[in-house]
Amino acid sequence: QSRYLERPETDAPHLTFGITIHKAMEYIYTCIANDTKPDKDMATIIVDSSLNRVFCSTMDDKQWDDFRYQVIISIKKYMNKRNLFKPMVVGGHICTELDFGVQDKEKAIQLRNPISNEPLEGVYIVGSIDLIDEESNIIDFKTSYKSYTQEKVDTAIQATMYSYAFREMFKYAKNSYRDWE
Repeated sequence: QSRYLERPETDAPHLTFGITIHKAMEYIYTCIANDTKPDKDMATIIVDSSLNRVFCSTMDDKQWDDFRYQVIISIKKYMNKRNLFKPMVVGGHICTELDFGVQDKEKAIQLRNPISNEPLEGVYIVGSIDLIDEESNIIDFKTSYKSYTQEKVDTAIQATMYSYAFREMFKYAKNSYRDWE
């Protein structure tokens, strides 16, 4: 039997910030894959449609406005970066926000015994890969205040699971993982 953990409902601005940033990244990389330039006005539209005041109920109106403004500025700054990743496109599908069991439990990836390669009964991983670039690198956008150390990146269980899921979904992958600064 499989078990899934539900996201906690809490007063946590970082949750709504992360969700909003991921929606912005999906928009940006869809534009890049289609050889169009992201429209900076979309930053405001994405923020206003994704940022959730419920997660920020302890903020007064000024704090909320400041927070909203900072999220918009963060997205616009990212849009201005040079050398953004070129996303992989497989069968017309742009490889951003690749769901494996979060939205659709049928897409969960069953783990296999590393020696026999037999499926492990009832053992699945779920997640969503932020981006696969055209060189098959797995890119995970992080919204922390500081970059991960190389040691943390090299030992991250999340990166290992994403690499496994990617290999299962596409049957090939480089063991490369990058975080967004």
